[in-house]
Amino acid sequence: MKFTQTFSMLLVVLITLAAGAAMANDKASSSHHFAKSGFGKHHGNRGHFGMQQQFFKQIDADADGEITQQELDTFRAAKVKAADANKDGALSLKEFEPVYQEMTRTRMVRAFQGLDSNGNGVISKEEMDDRFGNMMQRMDKKRSQRQQ
Repeated sequence: MKFTQTFSMLLVVLITLAAGAAMANDKASSSHHFAKSGFGKHHGNRGHFGMQQQFFKQIDADADGEITQQELDTFRAAKVKAADANKDGALSLKEFEPVYQEMTRTRMVRAFQGLDSNGNGVISKEEMDDRFGNMMQRMDKKRSQRQQ
């Protein structure tokens, strides 16, 4: 499957998830505008839909709180054009990698910040041990509790 189809499907999934969240938060409204529906407000940009909200803002060229097919097509074409090094209209894994990294960077940064408990920009051995040091013991305890 060509990247353009895969990327389009990914964006549609992201937008669909975001739309579902917005509608759930704003059932009384007949028009579900993301900017007005509380989209991502529970945790700011760190909420469950933070990444989708960022893409929504990038795709929504006229900032009206709605995405048209034309906006989606324009966004997708720009991403493909920028990443398509050999200009064949499709993306290889090597060409897709920076696109994917851009799309997931926010999530990666949040994961890093979650491990960097003292906020110094470095994940120390102690911080890793705090998070993962007794993981198997915790998992065994949970398993034992479920069996009782």
